[in-house]
Amino acid sequence: MNEQQEPIFGSKKSYHLVSYKKSPFVQYQNFFSINIVNTVLSRYGTQLRTYRDDESVFQQISILDNFSQIDNSWIIKPIWSLVEDANNTNFLFNVTHIQFANLLKFKKHDSWQWHQDCNWFFNGLPFDKKLTIIVELNNYTDYTGGSYGCYMNTVPIPDNTLTLGTVTIFPSFIRYNVSKILEGEKKILVLYAVGPKFR
Repeated sequence: MNEQQEPIFGSKKSYHLVSYKKSPFVQYQNFFSINIVNTVLSRYGTQLRTYRDDESVFQQISILDNFSQIDNSWIIKPIWSLVEDANNTNFLFNVTHIQFANLLKFKKHDSWQWHQDCNWFFNGLPFDKKLTIIVELNNYTDYTGGSYGCYMNTVPIPDNTLTLGTVTIFPSFIRYNVSKILEGEKKILVLYAVGPKFR
């Protein structure tokens, strides 16, 4: 990990049609070093499988499912420390642990359709995804496109903050997408902090 920097909070301006005092996202710039990122890619990035539906295509692998025999705490623990910091200072959700972690790679023409990670209506699990965590595994200068859109959110995540090792955290009920990659490749680690079901 790099030297700890102060987190960046999204603008305090009105968003989602209502004026909130809390930020829609919290960002930790360049939190992970290139050595840590390269370890993630070399350890988990060699067995990616293609995901495809009507509007999305990318390569992915579940880290916690496919590498359960490996001690993943070296990457999960520092991310959890950021979740606790962001949650205690901004979101104030009841979260208990990180349940899912996926490595995604977007090649030219790949994209991720509009979606929300928390699905209240079709979730048979005893918990909800509450916070989405995205770790940038390369720089925004390595590709064209690949922006994050946040539906009904007037505070976008700026492309020029998506530098290698940066961690962005936002509520899992926010609809977002990854726009089509026009050139290059985008690599990210996506994790979800879960907790008792929303009420």
